[in-house]
Amino acid sequence: MRSIVTVTTPATVERLTTVARVQADLGITGSDTEIETAIDEASSRIEAELGYHLALETVTETFRPVNGYEYASALLLDRTPVVSIDAITTDTVTLVEGEWTVDPINGLLLWLDGSGMGQAWHYYNALSVGYSGGWVMPGETGRTLPPAIESACVAYVRSIWFSRRRDPLVKSIEVPGVISYDYWVGGTTDVGAMPPEVSAMLAPFKRLRV
Repeated sequence: MRSIVTVTTPATVERLTTVARVQADLGITGSDTEIETAIDEASSRIEAELGYHLALETVTETFRPVNGYEYASALLLDRTPVVSIDAITTDTVTLVEGEWTVDPINGLLLWLDGSGMGQAWHYYNALSVGYSGGWVMPGETGRTLPPAIESACVAYVRSIWFSRRRDPLVKSIEVPGVISYDYWVGGTTDVGAMPPEVSAMLAPFKRLRV
């Protein structure tokens, strides 16, 4: 089931770590602007790797039927963890609290019948869910982003920072006589790739989105 997400209150901070954290952990003394650029790059690549938006935002997610009518046992919300749900409207009906329940971590939204049992979502035109989902970023009050994700970002920044002036075509350097360079022939498919250690740190936070 596909949906369209409209951001109603965008995130104020989307960086997965702060300049101060990077400077403290890596001993980097470059300009704040250079470090911020590296953090932005690492943050965007990590978000692409995980496959979902991380920063807390308020959104309206609209589900529309494919063939004039939709029938589904559950809805999978795009932004997680779900912090709060403001409104759920299906066709001309607005659900009230108690008529739905949500798994905040996985974003699984269920419609409840009068006895509290799950029932199928069904609608002809559209179903809209207004809610807030995501994490509060480092540097913000009430930060909720898992420390492991921030640590992965710091590790990625380290990789970006210390390779920014390195020639990506050099495979090896030999000193003895007095120097010798060995260059890659053809393409270098690993240039810009996410370091394995970062991928490993992010693995527990990947979600299957269908």
